[in-house]
Amino acid sequence: MNSAQKMIRQCMCDEVEPCKTIAVKSILPCADKCQKYISSISRNYQQIRSCFQQKQQVINGTIMCSQNSFPNSCVHGRVANLIPRRYTKSIELAAMNEINKDLHRMGIADQIASILTQGRHFFRCFQSCMTRRLDKCTTGCGLDLPPDNAVVQIIKTCAINMGLHTATIQDLCFCLNNAGIQQLADICPRVQI
Repeated sequence: MNSAQKMIRQCMCDEVEPCKTIAVKSILPCADKCQKYISSISRNYQQIRSCFQQKQQVINGTIMCSQNSFPNSCVHGRVANLIPRRYTKSIELAAMNEINKDLHRMGIADQIASILTQGRHFFRCFQSCMTRRLDKCTTGCGLDLPPDNAVVQIIKTCAINMGLHTATIQDLCFCLNNAGIQQLADICPRVQI
């Protein structure tokens, strides 16, 4: 640990619980709020939204599994510890590195990069919306989590255990292709988990 690293109070589980609900309930409203930015890759936002809703069971299962994988991240009714402050950006960076590694392994990194570049305004808008909705959650405290790469691996394992397999991703990919994201046509058959 860096001696200059800021220490903060570990969150109480009671104060984290409402934030979990807010996060899950904010996903679709934030996506809806940012739908105008999808027009650069598809004109049919409702169909794209429907593709993700069809996979809602896998998404929700992954969220629940991930939350349950960190039972000591918050404090259960005792005096809170001081822990090193963590930054969301570092976990996001670890997640993007893992995704990029998988995309390179599949040989589709360049094609996916062009789609993500086109959709970057949507992703920025979505992330900003989620951050605003969660901004008042757990103010002044943090979760005691393992290193960023370990967090990403645990979430990835949860996703696979909850049904995020090759067929699931290919099905989502073809659904998005049919919703107007034409650049996915050659990519979908090459996706492998």
